[in-house]
Amino acid sequence: MSNSKEYKLLGADGQFYMSLEPGTLGGYSKKKIYGRLDCPSALNAIKCGGYVPYRVFFKDEETAIAAGYRPCGTCLPEKYEAWKKAQEQIKIQQLGFGVKIDLQVKHGYKFFWLKGISKAQIDKCRAECFTGENYPTVYNNTRREGKSSVSLNIAPLKHIKAFYLCGVSSRYEDNVHIAFVPEKGSSFSIENSRYRVNVTNAREIHFQSYKPNPDGEYTDEQRSCRNWIFANYLKDGMPL
Repeated sequence: MSNSKEYKLLGADGQFYMSLEPGTLGGYSKKKIYGRLDCPSALNAIKCGGYVPYRVFFKDEETAIAAGYRPCGTCLPEKYEAWKKAQEQIKIQQLGFGVKIDLQVKHGYKFFWLKGISKAQIDKCRAECFTGENYPTVYNNTRREGKSSVSLNIAPLKHIKAFYLCGVSSRYEDNVHIAFVPEKGSSFSIENSRYRVNVTNAREIHFQSYKPNPDGEYTDEQRSCRNWIFANYLKDGMPL
């Protein structure tokens, strides 16, 4: 009789099997995500107790991918971004067009960020007013003083109401706030001494003059925040 320990692994066909060798990667079957065994996100979820019933293990990365799992954004960020970009291109091909953004930062900005907004919240302030899709390529490529540039082509997903591009400067009055919606065949450009942006297959939303007056009490910081103003613009059903 053998006393060798056996490990339950998930195969490329999605079926479990027993192995004498332990898995090298873990997975979360509920959302079909795979990652390192020491992933801080997974370990934290395990401590909370709700993750364990959906925990699976893989022999290697090839098996995890074949089983339909995608990389974890926490412990495998580079592989996750590559996967996300590939998925984006598939969606663009299916839809027949994507929203192309070319941004050139000349000087004066700490960083830019881009959000695909699925929900607006007026009880928040700044970027927290929006939930939805993040595009970290914009932040990662511009988070330094001086010149930088970024170009990306993104799919206009159905749950995204609008896109919001924000540039954070050391001077508040120089901050950039640009909102736009996908529109095949349309385009717009903005250029000054500090930055230049060209957006193709999209139409700019001119919301800056909107004066929201929601019920309830809000701080002066919120009322002067252009993110908050655009969140109200969306919540109030203004034209996109």
